Amino acid sequence: MSFRKKMSLSFYEERDTTHPVVKFIQILFLTLFTLLVVGIASAALFLKTFLAYVQDDLMESKSVIVDLGAMPVNLSSTIYYKSPETGEYVEWYTLANTENRVWIDGKDIPELFKKAFIAIEDERFREHQGVDWKRTLAATLSSVTGETVFGGSTITQQLIKNLTGENQVTVKRKVTEICRALKLEENYSKDEILEWYLNVIYFGRGRYGIGAAARHYFGKEATELSLAEICSITAITNNPSRYDPYNFPDNNKHRQEVILQKMLELEYIDQAAYQKAVQEELVFSGHTQQQELGTEAYPYYVDAVVEDVISFFQQSAGITRDQATTMLYYGGYQIYSCVDMDIQKKMDSVYQNLDNIPTTWDGQILESSMTVIDPYTGDIVGLEGGVGPKTVARGLNWATSRLGRRPPGSSIKPIAVYGPAMDQELIAPNTYYLDSKDIKLKGTDWYPMNVSRSNYGRVTIRYSIVQSLNTIAAQVLDKLTPAVSYRFLTETLHMNLEKADQDYAPLAAGQLSIGTTTREMASAYTIFPTGGTFRQGRTFSQIYDHTGEVLVYENLPVTEQAISNKTAYWMTDIMEDVVTSGTGRAARMSSMPVAGKTGTTTDDKDRWFVGYTPYYVGAVWTGHKKPATINANGNTAIDLWKQVMTLIHENLETKKFTVPDDISLPKVTNVLPKQKNPIVEPEEEKVETVPPENEAPPVPETEPPPASVPEPDPEPVPVVPAEPPAPEPPPENQPPALTDFDLNPPEWLTS
Repeated sequence: MSFRKKMSLSFYEERDTTHPVVKFIQILFLTLFTLLVVGIASAALFLKTFLAYVQDDLMESKSVIVDLGAMPVNLSSTIYYKSPETGEYVEWYTLANTENRVWIDGKDIPELFKKAFIAIEDERFREHQGVDWKRTLAATLSSVTGETVFGGSTITQQLIKNLTGENQVTVKRKVTEICRALKLEENYSKDEILEWYLNVIYFGRGRYGIGAAARHYFGKEATELSLAEICSITAITNNPSRYDPYNFPDNNKHRQEVILQKMLELEYIDQAAYQKAVQEELVFSGHTQQQELGTEAYPYYVDAVVEDVISFFQQSAGITRDQATTMLYYGGYQIYSCVDMDIQKKMDSVYQNLDNIPTTWDGQILESSMTVIDPYTGDIVGLEGGVGPKTVARGLNWATSRLGRRPPGSSIKPIAVYGPAMDQELIAPNTYYLDSKDIKLKGTDWYPMNVSRSNYGRVTIRYSIVQSLNTIAAQVLDKLTPAVSYRFLTETLHMNLEKADQDYAPLAAGQLSIGTTTREMASAYTIFPTGGTFRQGRTFSQIYDHTGEVLVYENLPVTEQAISNKTAYWMTDIMEDVVTSGTGRAARMSSMPVAGKTGTTTDDKDRWFVGYTPYYVGAVWTGHKKPATINANGNTAIDLWKQVMTLIHENLETKKFTVPDDISLPKVTNVLPKQKNPIVEPEEEKVETVPPENEAPPVPETEPPPASVPEPDPEPVPVVPAEPPAPEPPPENQPPALTDFDLNPPEWLTS
């Protein structure tokens, strides 16, 4: 029974005859298939979730929206001048910064530039929607297989990377970049993207965009480049160091030809254009080390424009100097300067040639500055901040800088004393004052000497100005008061003076505590040829945005009616005598009337001349860099003034100063102040007519003025309306006419 049962069970039992290897393969296949199905399902689920995240969250997120109009792009600002030939504004200098960029509008970008970049960087740019999926996949596979790696980024993606500065090698960054590229192409046209791309990318040597690159490498505008030059510049962007045409010209040439070949393949150019470009010799612009480092020495005028625009931004925008400087150098502004290039070149021909500069007896070349202003517009038409070729970037500008201020000596008298006093009817040209050493001033115990160490008795205001008598200037200032004079200079003529300058010696003798500049002096003298209207000198008139179409700022000249036209006329009439028969005779011009005033400071350390014609006002200072006695013949400032102004006026029509319809002035009672001692009659006084030869003028023997500033004299000055009397001849005992060594307080007084 048990045996039968056992046999029957064995009969029905199936035997597993599969080979173990086959069985293992079957199980492995089943497992892999299961994993594959699960993986595909998971991947599909992940992809669905990821795409939903990208579409619904990431693509709608602000983080992927790129607003090109709000992107902070640094642009170089450019200074322009008006061409004398065409009247159009022409580029003068582009201000260097860490990102030198000149924006070119899309409509002005050469088509060959666009095609060159599309050919080598993104040949399907016109077809894709921001991402070239075929190129991206190929780049990914190339990276995985270890073959030559090429970029998968499109021009759109490269633009985003340049604007955001994000270049981390992460999946998140790449996904965000792709989303941004897709979004950017939704909002901007292909040409708009190309415009930004070609203005943003880096071309090495601190140059960004094709505009700056074209100027730097070939000295041309982008629109002037040949096909060969375009492809040479295009070659640089792949690796600015490796394809630098100065350091590695062969590398640059090789890649240039690769780009040309690609353009030929895509039929952007024909065979003839290809051959011509390949064979063209590339001539790159040379640059000094200063230009390469961005430390180029701009002309003094450009330095003045830079300083003025920075100050203008500070005041108009209420920002710090550092912020204003950044605003200028990176704002891409177009600045219209007031320079007259013909005049500036004539000034350069004198000042940059050291053979024209006065020297001392022992051969030392003097330092000097000069400012020339059109008094009817306030435009500074020419400016020199030093002598010889300029070699230092943003160095000391003697014409404008606070550090370059020097005391003006007697050249300050017409604007600090005589002009405002005549305007207040305190004096007239033929008012008599007593020139005596024994005069007692009401507001101070200080009293100067004349340079001749002599006094001339009863003299007119005209004669006092023509011969630069210090005693009369002090007496008139005593009547006007230092307070009124100081207010006139600082508030009406906008001069930058120190509080200590509100005193007798600084205002009557021009021995200012620090000094002034030729720019300020030329501006101040604009009141005389214009009928009394002050116009502060300006170096720029307008500032436009980078497109040149939007006026951002307008710099209107500061204008004041400083004195009456009668006062301006009579002061000019007197200062013409300064040039025809007084201390400024060396400034006479054969075909043009000239008026002006000389100035010399304590110990003859500074010599000035501020002169004007019916056309221009020119102020000149000469001296040593470190104040020291000028051992030289004549007035060295007049020497330079005459050289420059003769060139400026050589083709101008001769004309006279304007005469008002009414030139009558009230007659002012002659002033005979009280004296400490009886008057010594001029006839009995021994006059020392000429200082000893080859000796510096004597140091004034004066007492220091009191610290307090007197109030204006309350006593009225009796006046009788009348025509000014005819000029009387000068006293017989007159001072020397050929010297101009003004008397000032001793050096210890102002130290």
